[in-house]
Amino acid sequence: KFRWGNIDKEGVYLNQDILRMTMNFRNNFARLAEALIKENKKEKALKVLDRCLQVMPESKIPFDYFSLPLASAYYKAGAPDKGKYILNKLYDITAKNIKYYYSFKGDLAQTVGYEKRQNLAIMSNLGHIARENKEKVVADKAVSLLSQYYEDTKYLYEDQEEE
Repeated sequence: KFRWGNIDKEGVYLNQDILRMTMNFRNNFARLAEALIKENKKEKALKVLDRCLQVMPESKIPFDYFSLPLASAYYKAGAPDKGKYILNKLYDITAKNIKYYYSFKGDLAQTVGYEKRQNLAIMSNLGHIARENKEKVVADKAVSLLSQYYEDTKYLYEDQEEE
C-alpha cells in the first residue's frame, strides 16, 4: 500500500522535482482508470480519478498536459461534467501561457520556442478531446485560438492532411 504524504496540505512547498513526479503519478492514475474502463468497471475508474484529484488537487498541482488523459477518462467513465471542468481549466491555463510566450519579441522569442510548441500541442489535444466528447464550445474556442497562431501550428495537422 502506498501512503500519500502531504502534497495536498496547505503550506507544504512542492519543489520542481516533486511537481515533475506528480506528472508520472497523474499519468499512472489515468492509465489505471482507462484499464478499468476497458474492463467495464466505470465506478472503480471514477473512484481512481477522484482519488487522483484528491491527493493531487489542482490548487497545489495545476492542470497540465498530464491532465488531458484524466479529462478523457472522466468522459469515458460517465462523468462528463468532471471532464469538462478539467478541459475548461486547462484551456484557461494554456491560453494564458500561449499569450505570454507569444508576447516575447526578437531574440527572446527564440528562447521560448519549446514552450510555445508545447502549449500549442496541449491546446490541440484539448480541442481533440473536446470535439470527441461533443463539447462544441470548448472545441471551438481551442480551434479559434490555434487559428490565431496558424503558422506555428501547421505541424500539428500535417499528418491529418495526408489521410
